Amino acid sequence: MTKEEVLNQILKLSDESKTATEIGAILGLTKNAVMGRIYRHKTKNGYVPAPTSRYAFIRKYKRNPNMVVIGKAECTICYKSYEAYSKYDRFCGPCRKDVNSKTSWML
Repeated sequence: MTKEEVLNQILKLSDESKTATEIGAILGLTKNAVMGRIYRHKTKNGYVPAPTSRYAFIRKYKRNPNMVVIGKAECTICYKSYEAYSKYDRFCGPCRKDVNSKTSWML
C-alpha cells in the first residue's frame, strides 16, 4: 500500500468510529503512528492548534533577557568580537543563526 492509500484507509476507519488502537491493529501500525498520520494530515490541510494548546508553543529557545554579559569573546567563524553571556558561547549572533539553520536537524 502507498502512503496515500494507508492515509485514506485510516480516515475511512476513523469515520466509522474506530479507535486509533483498533485502526492500528487492522493496518499493522501502532496507535501513535495512526495519530501522527492523522495530525499531519490535519496540519497539511490548514489546521492550526489553539494558542493555549501545549502543542502550539515555539520550540526554539530564546535567550533570557535577564542574562548578564560576562565579557567579550571572539566568534570562531568570523572572528568578530561579541558580548558573551556564558563561557560556552562560541558564535556571534549572525553566525549562530547561520549555524543553527544548517544544523536544525540536530535540534
